[in-house]
Amino acid sequence: QLLVIYWGGYPNTYLMQLYAQHVTFWYANRWFSRWSGYVIIWLAKLRGSYIESTTDYRKWDRVMQQKPPELSSPKPAPFLGFNPERPWICIGVRDMAYYAFYNSPRKNTRHRCPPQKPYQDLAYYWASRGYQVVRMGLRVSEAWPKSHPNVIDYASSPFRTDERDIQLLAHCLFVVAGDTGLYSGAAAFDRPAVVSDLFLICNTVYSSNK
Repeated sequence: QLLVIYWGGYPNTYLMQLYAQHVTFWYANRWFSRWSGYVIIWLAKLRGSYIESTTDYRKWDRVMQQKPPELSSPKPAPFLGFNPERPWICIGVRDMAYYAFYNSPRKNTRHRCPPQKPYQDLAYYWASRGYQVVRMGLRVSEAWPKSHPNVIDYASSPFRTDERDIQLLAHCLFVVAGDTGLYSGAAAFDRPAVVSDLFLICNTVYSSNK
């Protein structure tokens, strides 16, 4: 049994539900449960059953990376002209609307909020070759221009949900992710990722989908 100590953050609720079928979560988001989490880690180290308390997935090799994914999710239903029977690519790049939503003090930096135009050009490149390209994002500042019928601006639509996010990531050909958690969502289903605009090169090997 794998115990995951959850320190807090902004997880995808549907993905957490899927993981909860396979692991036990310890929610260390209050002072008592947080200190209890440290005690659990200390006891696990004594028993030799401690794996890692950070998000450096490279240290999870013997547990996570040598097995196929245990999570599964159905394909999403059609929306905005999206056809789940045709191949698709997910693209996501963060902008300041995301940080405003969470009242984050982060400033507008290139690696956190890179220019949208190169990603729009990339979406058009794949769309013009017959692939569906789905723009992902929890909160975005503005819609993308409709450059091609195969480019689907899902992030700025009323159809975006946590569940549909995971369904899209679980079955995409690959994901192109700026400095976002999208590549971690894709990694849960062993989908490849192109990780761009990261502030540290070493972060590109964090996920199991190298």
